[in-house]
Amino acid sequence: MTNVKRAGTSLGGCLGLGCALLLTGASSHPSGNPWGGAAAVLTADGIGPLRVGASLERAERLAARLAPAGFYSGPGCAGLEEIRYDIRLGDAPVGVMAMASDGWISEVEVSLHTPTRADTQGACVSLRDDFAQPFLGQFGPYVDQWQIDNPVSTELVARTGPVMLAARWFATGQTCYVSARFGPPPD
Repeated sequence: MTNVKRAGTSLGGCLGLGCALLLTGASSHPSGNPWGGAAAVLTADGIGPLRVGASLERAERLAARLAPAGFYSGPGCAGLEEIRYDIRLGDAPVGVMAMASDGWISEVEVSLHTPTRADTQGACVSLRDDFAQPFLGQFGPYVDQWQIDNPVSTELVARTGPVMLAARWFATGQTCYVSARFGPPPD
């Protein structure tokens, strides 16, 4: 059973943060820009060419040109079409992924490749907050934060502007999955 807590109050339900992808490798933009160039430009609806509401076909063409290293387009999570590529966002190697249905992007997720080790829940939150710096710089400080207690993990979620940033901490393996998500609010 999943238990959601906001400011100490249990809300119940589940927060879907998209598919947890284990992508390998990271690449810099050919220009040498540590932000990943045009493939890493943050907007209110996504990153680079991957933007919620955008045409999948157009985004696919742009992503293949802007971030050829690690580029993939094809079937993905839950049978949805997917585009993904690897870049550096600030100092962090990340994977950028968009999921689409009926030819339109419905969700964009940016996930931290490394580091993923966290000895404590607090260390996992620190990884999230370090990862969040480009998003906080673009959209301002966190406007809301909450915790979701799952059977095998604890999700520590924060919102800045249109982005939800999450640190999913797995105490038994001392690992931390960190991501940012653009898209409709979860159920």
